[in-house]
Amino acid sequence: MDLWNILEYAAWGISGLLLLWMLFDALQVNRDFSEDLLTSSREGELESESEKHELT
Repeated sequence: MDLWNILEYAAWGISGLLLLWMLFDALQVNRDFSEDLLTSSREGELESESEKHELT
C-alpha cells in the first residue's frame, strides 16, 4: 500500500467523521431550539425598523 492509498483512506475517514458530527449537531440543534426560533427573521425585522426612510 503506497502513500496515496493511505491518504485516500484517511480522507474518506475524515469525511465520514465530519458527516457524523454534522448529523449529531443537527439533531442537537433541533432538540435544543424550536422550529419557530430557527426559522424566524428577527434580525431582518430589527434592521428594517432602524432604517426607515421617508420619501420627500
